[in-house]
Amino acid sequence: MEAFECTVARHVERLKCTPYREIERQVRQKRMEWFCQRGIQPATRPASPRQAYELLFMDYMGLLEAEVEVIELRGKHQSPGL
Repeated sequence: MEAFECTVARHVERLKCTPYREIERQVRQKRMEWFCQRGIQPATRPASPRQAYELLFMDYMGLLEAEVEVIELRGKHQSPGL
């Protein structure tokens, strides 16, 4: 079985056997660890709009800045040109 098919099968099995609250708890924990590894503490030191933009598009999605250029920068808000 290819890696993608194995991943899908694992997720399907998890959905069949694990209560949704437990899955959500695990996902929440994984997200918090991901943020903390990057120096973001959502409860006490949230990401700035620029940090959130870079974390989502460059770090998480692996895109280049030229692929999602900022088309509007206004105060605390950024609008990516997708």
